[in-house]
Amino acid sequence: MEGGGGGGVPSDLSSVCFYDGVWINSYGPPGDAPSVLAYLRQSPFWDAGSANEALMQRGARDPSDEAELARLAPRTEFVVAEARPPHLFVVQKRRRDAPGARPTLLMQLYVLDGVAYMCPSAGAVVGARVSRAAYRLEKALELFTAEAYADPKEAATVDAPRTQRPAREEADTVADAAAALDFALAAARDAPPPRSRAEADEHARVGALLSSALTAAEARWGERDSAAAGASAEA
Repeated sequence: MEGGGGGGVPSDLSSVCFYDGVWINSYGPPGDAPSVLAYLRQSPFWDAGSANEALMQRGARDPSDEAELARLAPRTEFVVAEARPPHLFVVQKRRRDAPGARPTLLMQLYVLDGVAYMCPSAGAVVGARVSRAAYRLEKALELFTAEAYADPKEAATVDAPRTQRPAREEADTVADAAAALDFALAAARDAPPPRSRAEADEHARVGALLSSALTAAEARWGERDSAAAGASAEA
């Protein structure tokens, strides 16, 4: 998204990337806290009711001064939490309910080489990690299925090189499945409570997929063990 901030503000800012080439050509790339806030002022991330906006309208030299921002509570405020000029700035949007109150983090923004975008929420990051883990586990189990339903008699009659290769592939498949499961469990353990109905639905969907995949894996292991036992008895 290129702007000016004159257009409508999107309802979902999580997918917005803002870049204002006209502003940068006029004033140069943001290089310190005041210029970063002046740049974000053009973006849909900006809050016209913020304490920073009030300071800017008063002509303050540094609208990022936290002491001055605190005096204007209750309001939202933007502060530069980390600066690595000239390339990267991390900006936090916070809510302070009283001058002496501890602010509450509402949003974290990255400004990287003039491109501003919102840092994803912890819930979104964990949800994506769990979804990727579930996908890896599902694919690993699909590969394992081919090995699980292989005919033990046929496997016993093939030559050595072909016998060893599926064994290695099976070991890799099982290792992939175990790694995916560990990844998913770690992500689930660290996951915060869902903050919306959509997040809750996604967590439930991924949980159901993992449960189904694990149930199928247990069944396939049992079938494979039974088939191997039968082949050994016939031999």
